[in-house]
Amino acid sequence: MNLTKKLLLGFVALIVVFLLISFFLPSKMEMSRSTVIKADPSVVFGVVSDFGQFNNYSPWHEMDPEAKTMISGNKDEKGYTYAWDGEKTGKGSMTLLESNPNNMLTQDLFFADYDAHSLITWTFEQTPEGVKTTWAMASGETSNPLMRFMNAMMKGGLGDQFDQGLTKLKDYCEKMPASTMEDATAPTDSISEEMGS
Repeated sequence: MNLTKKLLLGFVALIVVFLLISFFLPSKMEMSRSTVIKADPSVVFGVVSDFGQFNNYSPWHEMDPEAKTMISGNKDEKGYTYAWDGEKTGKGSMTLLESNPNNMLTQDLFFADYDAHSLITWTFEQTPEGVKTTWAMASGETSNPLMRFMNAMMKGGLGDQFDQGLTKLKDYCEKMPASTMEDATAPTDSISEEMGS
């Protein structure tokens, strides 16, 4: 058997192994991270539900501070959107789907570079220690072997980034002065900003 045939057989064998492994990987990615924040639920919810404050705790803002962003729509109303376009973070958007003040909100997270949607869920639970704040993400189901591998590889890295974001959110909320806390819970008008850093 010549070298070309051996290389070809080896390549085919790798593809078969790849497909077999992907068959046993989850068809979608699910993960969540939580922290306890010593603040009123309305304050934590007010910060998370306001895309104007997202960069104060976003782990990706530090990664790509020059990314252009745009916020549009009415805060706390379906369709409220934060969009970004960055060299390192790519292009995408977060759009509010449902909001239950001080309890829960869901968002559609869209990665334009991969034409992929994921569901983001935030929950806020009052405990004796503070507000248990949970940031969860669930990707759509896929039968694509490559996407299954990507989901498996991304899960650990995204989990670390969610932990970083929650640590920053906790620090940000707990250090907010009383006057700022009141502003965080106040309703806002429709926002429309041009893309800019």
